[in-house]
Amino acid sequence: MDWREGLNRILRLDEQELALWENLMATAPNESMRRMLRNAIAREREEMRMIRELLMGGSMDP
Repeated sequence: MDWREGLNRILRLDEQELALWENLMATAPNESMRRMLRNAIAREREEMRMIRELLMGGSMDP
């Protein structure tokens, strides 16, 4: 498996995970839990941003 393919695979899984976090937040019983879930969503989005940056710069030599 090419490393770019691996990153794309991780990105697809992260998108699914993000959807699950968002669904959980919609059903959270209180604001404290929603805040924790918002933080998890923010971390997931940051991870996805970094993966996209890796993919965009992937053609450059290390």
